[in-house]
Amino acid sequence: MLRAALRHVLHSIADIELVGEAGSVAEGLELVRSVEPADDTVVVVGMESAARAESLQMIGAVRREFPDASILVTANRGDSDTISRALFFGADSFVPQVFGVGALLDAIRRTAAGEMVVNRSDRGSGDSQAVPDPKLTSRETEILRAASEGLTARQIAREFGISERTATTHLSNIYRKFGVSSRMAAVAAATRIGILDGWSPGRGALPGAELRPVRGAATGRSSVQR
Repeated sequence: MLRAALRHVLHSIADIELVGEAGSVAEGLELVRSVEPADDTVVVVGMESAARAESLQMIGAVRREFPDASILVTANRGDSDTISRALFFGADSFVPQVFGVGALLDAIRRTAAGEMVVNRSDRGSGDSQAVPDPKLTSRETEILRAASEGLTARQIAREFGISERTATTHLSNIYRKFGVSSRMAAVAAATRIGILDGWSPGRGALPGAELRPVRGAATGRSSVQR
């Protein structure tokens, strides 16, 4: 159903090219190999409850073989456990299917531009409802400060000498602690309670491709698995 919906929508979207589809891990890997992912290529993995293990296998396989590829997961569940597993196996972004095609297209564009997008469906939208005392670790504070300067997860990993997966996990934990789903919301919340001093909207390079192009193009070539 996801593949059919995306196929229908992407035919009318000028800035996103659907370069292929696959229905299994083997087919998905062959597709990604044939595409040879560029900076603006996003591998979209659909995760259904009945095939969750296979989807996680696909994410991990793509991440191992193509460590610089961008992977976006869309699933019929958006709870913390599902998101954490997807990010642990190597996903860059996560959008629950309940958010609709518009949110998925937006996430594809933002992921192609080097941004991490994580949305949850098991809570209210409430990005402005920041947790009063998120208790960030010193490393999380350093990473949040780097994110506030416009660095992507990949750039943060290089800056701190850690893997991109570790950087992504740190960012996901920061979002969870603040109860938000975007870097902008996390930075704004941290600024309000004094964790980040001196940052304000419009200062620096936050939030993304139109202000700080870091991965070559703001548009996305999308390959879809499952």
